Formats: sequence, C-alpha cells, structure tokens
Amino acid sequence: MGAPHAAEVELDLPPVGAGPIAMAHALALALEAPGAAEELGDRLRAVLPAGASVALLPPVLGISPQARVAERIAERAGLPIAETLSDLPSVPGLRLDAALRAALAAAGVELLTGSVSAPVRLDEPIEIAGRVIEARATVLATGRFVGGGIVRDRGLREPVLGLPVLAAEGGQAGVHLADRPATTLTHRRRLADQPLLSAGIQVDGALRPLGEDGRPVHERLFAAGAILGGHEQAVDGTGLGLAILTGWLAGRAASGKVPT
Repeated sequence: MGAPHAAEVELDLPPVGAGPIAMAHALALALEAPGAAEELGDRLRAVLPAGASVALLPPVLGISPQARVAERIAERAGLPIAETLSDLPSVPGLRLDAALRAALAAAGVELLTGSVSAPVRLDEPIEIAGRVIEARATVLATGRFVGGGIVRDRGLREPVLGLPVLAAEGGQAGVHLADRPATTLTHRRRLADQPLLSAGIQVDGALRPLGEDGRPVHERLFAAGAILGGHEQAVDGTGLGLAILTGWLAGRAASGKVPT
C-alpha cells in the first residue's frame, strides 16, 4: 500500500441538504447518477500520487447496490476503492438494508412495517400495518438498549413478551439483574465483566427463549441478535457476527428448514 496521501477533488454535483448526515446521503445518491462516479474516478486518477494502491473515501459511495458506485469509480481510477467507517445512520447501513430488502423480495417474503403493541400473546393474531397476522412462528430480534429490546423500568426488563433478563458475570451465565443496584452493573475497569453490557434473554440450543423455569416459553418462538444475553460483543470479538449467525439460524428454524 502506498504512503498516505490526501487529495482534494471537486465535482459538479446537485446541492445537498444541511447537516453531515443529510449531506452524506445526498452525496451517495448524487454519485449514483450516470457519469458521476466515472467523473470522480477520472479526477482521482489525475490527483493520486504514483504508486498509490488504494483510495480510501468517505462512506458516500451510493445507496443502491445496483448502482455499483465503488466499482465504477475503481474502473476509471485504476485502483481499488474503499470506504471509511461512519456513525449511525450510515450510508453503508442503508446500502445493506437495501440489499436485504431486495433479497427478501426475491425470495417472495412480504415485508410489513409498523409497530406492535406490547405485551404480545404468541397464540393470538397480531395486528400490524393494518393487517391481522396469524404467525406460525415468531423471531424476536428487537435489539438491546438502542433498539428497545431491553428497557430499564425499576430494573431491566424485556418489554414485548416479559421474558426474564439475565447476564454473565464471573464466568457464570444466567445472572439475574432485576434487583441489582445500578452501581453494580458496570465497573470502572473496562476489561472486567460488565453485567449491564451482557444483559439479555437466554435461549436453548434451538434459539428458543427461556422463561424463569429455564424451559422454552413457546415451541415456535425464536430469538436472534443483540437481545441474546450472556455475551459482550465489544470484548469477546464477535462484533456483528453473532447477530448475523443467529439471525440466519433463527430464520431457518422459524421456517421449519431445520429441526427444533
């Protein structure tokens, strides 16, 4: 890889909205237009130093995967193109969302967007987006604190189904947090066990959530992603890998493609 080098490139693009998020999204859309990515590639080729092996750009390389913005820039610039990371909501995140929605549509999956009032009763129809749905199986993937899968209300609780919230501490899983003082849920030393950051629900080997008695609360209820407790992705190295893997497994289990 060549020595770090910063280059300024000016493009004639449409006006963008105010704020860094609006600007990033607008630039991403503008680069999808015919000729825009190619122009950027030509400008990069003109200003990059000899011997450069990759160009690292801000995360603005289009939202639609079909637009092939990065590939189009790379073809004209003559070297690989990569993006930096960004905070939420990010253009790469929107791109991933678009790709997932396209994959769902291609697989014949109908996507309904709307809210569901808690508490949910699994054996009763659910109304969402003006439709009444009788689900043969349910996957709980509500996230942890950011997504609202775990909330604090005189202790930590799972608000949709009322599932027990447990954590990991001292090498032991299944630690109850409901009655713990808030000051005991985190510790100053970062690499120490942080019960708050491993809070979530417990599941069995088929990813079925467990109740207070340690048994699955429903045969056709599964869970995936950050709602799963007992691990801290920032420390254990799983990152988004656990969410991807459990989402895939839970989806297959819910569809009946694997034995439960």
